[in-house]
Amino acid sequence: MVPIEHEKNVRTYLHHHVNYYSTTPNVSAFYRWQDSMIQPVKIESVSSIPGLMQVIDAAMKDCPRSFQLKHCYDNAFNLSTSSYANQQIHYVEGFSTCGEYLCGHAWNSWNGRHFDVTGELASDETKKLGGSIASISYLRVIELDPLTAFARSLDSDSGPLQIPHFLKTHKLKKSALDRVGLLVPDMELLSDEA
Repeated sequence: MVPIEHEKNVRTYLHHHVNYYSTTPNVSAFYRWQDSMIQPVKIESVSSIPGLMQVIDAAMKDCPRSFQLKHCYDNAFNLSTSSYANQQIHYVEGFSTCGEYLCGHAWNSWNGRHFDVTGELASDETKKLGGSIASISYLRVIELDPLTAFARSLDSDSGPLQIPHFLKTHKLKKSALDRVGLLVPDMELLSDEA
């Protein structure tokens, strides 16, 4: 599970941004919302979840794209919406932490069990560098069924769906959040100053 210090670091990061954007109420509200939604999750390998590989194989017949490193949002979204007809694979978005590093990240769940196809691809790369994927912690912010993920994607240019999901659930227009590009971290260093 997620070490307490990792969850604490993410919450510190979000609280810092709530304060930093205090003069922009909707942006500050977005970070407060993220903080209220955080839930630690356990990621399992695809091969350890019985029957999952067959579901992924069937879903990927609808979407001939292969999974790619550094494309977690696309990988998770394509896998989830490829299974749109049977609504089995959910799209999950939140944060992953590895030591002092924080990333906005997306993965999937199936029958309540979380897995990360991008992380498994990265695992091979991480091993080459002498690291371990086991040191990564995951914190969920949103989990969307395929239909909702697809609907939220219509409100987004690309990438993370947290922003359009927040806007929709809070009945706000996209213009309500200025500086949107700063909202989801991409490999930021967490420190005591954050």
